[in-house]
Amino acid sequence: MIKKIHIRNFMSLKDTTVDLGPLNILIGPNASGKSAVFKALRFLSLLMERPLRGPLGDFTLEPTATLDYLVWQGNSGLPIIFEVWFEGDETALPNYVIELRKEMRGWSVFKEIIRTSEIEVDTSERPFTHKTEKRGVMSWGGGIPYRATLVYLVNPYKNDESAQPDISPLLNFKDKLGVYYRYRTSANDIGAFAKQV
Repeated sequence: MIKKIHIRNFMSLKDTTVDLGPLNILIGPNASGKSAVFKALRFLSLLMERPLRGPLGDFTLEPTATLDYLVWQGNSGLPIIFEVWFEGDETALPNYVIELRKEMRGWSVFKEIIRTSEIEVDTSERPFTHKTEKRGVMSWGGGIPYRATLVYLVNPYKNDESAQPDISPLLNFKDKLGVYYRYRTSANDIGAFAKQV
């Protein structure tokens, strides 16, 4: 489970750190960033399942919310950066860092760091590589931007026996990151709850 997330340049969150627990309730005035925190968690979850750009176009969080819309103040010259710390790991360094930037071809992953007990990867320092049965050695990063997260890119090789030793820790990491959904109560929900109390 995520215990802390640092968010930069995402929606209304210019530079925000949020500590998380098993249940999180955000209360505040309109336009204070409550929805943006939940959307950031959902965005991270979806990045493990979708490319930033591909045959169907650019990544969208919601039907009209492309990354150009999601970046702080619509400034696509800024990077979107997430740093994540997991519960049970007391290291000062984040367990996951992802930096997205827009280039001529569109949004790309410029940096991805994954630190767990199983693996330590920093694609800004060296590429992540793994063997495959049919395609030889696959490589991402090492200063070259790529179009999706490592977890997404290695997923097609999850049944490839040659790739298994290298990519299993990444697939396990996806489970550790989790899946996030947002539930927004309506006035009827609140009224029904108030009647019960």
